[in-house]
Amino acid sequence: MGRGLNKADIATRSYLLAAIFSLIKENREMTSAHRNTQQLLADLQIQLKVTFSLAAEQKANVRLTAGDLIFDASRITFMNMHFDVEAKLQGSQKELKLTNIYGNPAREKMLMGYTKRQCSGIRNALREMLQDSVIGDSTRTLPDFVFESASRFKLGGPTTGLLPAHTARLAILRHFAYENSELLDHEEELDEEPLLHDDDPARTSSEPPKKKRKRGGRTAKGEDFWSQVEKWFDAHRTQWGDSWTCPGWKAYISETMAKDEQRFQPQVAHNAFMEDIVTDDSYLTGPTGSFQVASLGAVEDLLQAM
Repeated sequence: MGRGLNKADIATRSYLLAAIFSLIKENREMTSAHRNTQQLLADLQIQLKVTFSLAAEQKANVRLTAGDLIFDASRITFMNMHFDVEAKLQGSQKELKLTNIYGNPAREKMLMGYTKRQCSGIRNALREMLQDSVIGDSTRTLPDFVFESASRFKLGGPTTGLLPAHTARLAILRHFAYENSELLDHEEELDEEPLLHDDDPARTSSEPPKKKRKRGGRTAKGEDFWSQVEKWFDAHRTQWGDSWTCPGWKAYISETMAKDEQRFQPQVAHNAFMEDIVTDDSYLTGPTGSFQVASLGAVEDLLQAM
């Protein structure tokens, strides 16, 4: 070995051979470490699928979307509105920061479950607002109720986009709540579906399977307030037509608003020191004046089934 080569050449060749063997060894170690890292990432991904939860911003976007849809002037269906909310979320998933959910069936199911619960909460919140606005010591006039409900549910609040159709639909809901006050304490049935199935490997053997149950005090399906509202709208839509501008709806809205204005008069504060001062009535009525049903004439096909 090394015959005919000088010492410097032999030393150089030996160094190169040692370097090659060292690189081969390091490459094998790096390959093994990379394989272990890939396995670790795969395990972490599996764990994240089990422990995944919606971010605070994602939850807020679901609630805001559900509130805006229930305030929609054309909405006459309520019990299945979570499907409409989910469709809107999916269509705006990039803007609503939901791109890490769609495409993953487990996460989509979790989002749908959360959306369904939020829609139930939104319905109960509006039902309680309707109850407080027409029954008890804190009743509200229709304009005040429109303002308060828009502030709570409508995206953008009451300052923009409020239409006479919003007022008309809320007047109908208030009238229904007043005439059917016995339903206002009837909350809807809520099925609590587990996020994991019984055969899910993430469930431990000692953990008992969850069952669907009814919360205490809730009524049977179809007998709650919003189910009865849906039935009322469906019956009258069949009778009067699919638009607020139909004669039947216009007459009913006019009558309902007149009754609402008579039933819930605005509170006028009296000052004994100003009894001799004459004030124009327009200053007392202000924005609480009556609404003209004729202004609904430009709103077409608001009562189509959602």
